[in-house]
Amino acid sequence: MREMFKRAWAQILLAFVIGVSLISYKQDWRFADLIHHLGTASIVAAVVTAFWHLREVHEIIEKYVKSILVDYSYLTTLKLESLLMLRSKAAKAILEKAANNPRYKRDELEAWIDRLLYVGLLPGKATSPGIYRENYVERITIEYLTLEKALRDIGSASEGIASQEPKPIVMRVISTTKYTVVSPRIPDSKHSDYVFKYFGFGSGLTKFPPNKLLTISIGNNENNAKELTITHNEVQGQILSEAESKAFKFDEDGTCHIWLRVVEYKSPRREPFVLNTMSHLTRNLRAYINQIGQGPPQVFVGQIIATGSDKEESRESGGALLEYEGWLFEDHGYHFHWWPAPQDAENAGTHEPS
Repeated sequence: MREMFKRAWAQILLAFVIGVSLISYKQDWRFADLIHHLGTASIVAAVVTAFWHLREVHEIIEKYVKSILVDYSYLTTLKLESLLMLRSKAAKAILEKAANNPRYKRDELEAWIDRLLYVGLLPGKATSPGIYRENYVERITIEYLTLEKALRDIGSASEGIASQEPKPIVMRVISTTKYTVVSPRIPDSKHSDYVFKYFGFGSGLTKFPPNKLLTISIGNNENNAKELTITHNEVQGQILSEAESKAFKFDEDGTCHIWLRVVEYKSPRREPFVLNTMSHLTRNLRAYINQIGQGPPQVFVGQIIATGSDKEESRESGGALLEYEGWLFEDHGYHFHWWPAPQDAENAGTHEPS
């Protein structure tokens, strides 16, 4: 096929050259006009035939350019700025082919995707750019305690609490999490640390010291985990908690393993839920919640918060499990909430767990 194509273009070129030669014939004899007409016809035929073959020329040029850019890895030699510009033009071309509604803000969508991919998720100007977490496994237990017992557990005074009727009830929520952090680069001076940060909020508990509402321990594993210092501030009726930052070194393979334990004391009436949103891009999640100890049996419901998630909500008595094999972007995550089982709902407020 390629040889036939070459011969066709050789014939076109030959016809064009012959036509020019015939037009250039300047001998004064009676057949001179005929020769000029034949030359013009030959040039016209060459041009028309060339137009017929333009599509083949376009395809060959396209394949040639593709082979240089992709097959021969020319793209890897370009600077980052040139690659971003090339990628942006390709994305714009795709969007223009896919969307023909003038009111559809395809340019804004393209710009948002570029910012997400190349500023937020890859090495750039963002904090910890390119870092993501994988195999995020969290186990949550909730336990109903009397306020007196909860105060004893944290080593705080409980005078006058034992005599109150009905017994004030608090809820202890313990979350144990394991995950692996992956860096886009092998450790170097710019990407050598994973920085853990924690922000949370709650309603607080009456007669419960605010500085004991939350404790956080973190390390590469359970054996070397250390408790973090936490500051609490009350803003518009909410208690905002912020833990000190903790930096972790990446291993030689660019990964870092994290073990995390969070203990919270909450109001069972005001905060019968757990909401966990991602601070980093996270791939593959498994979260399990269940009730331990004595107390009013609960019905649990959980749901994944993610773009394009088709997961059904998990609804079980005594616990719930959520599994998501995919990517969770920042502010994606999951939530669990619960309520007393129907047979115990009427007595849930007066039940006295040990």
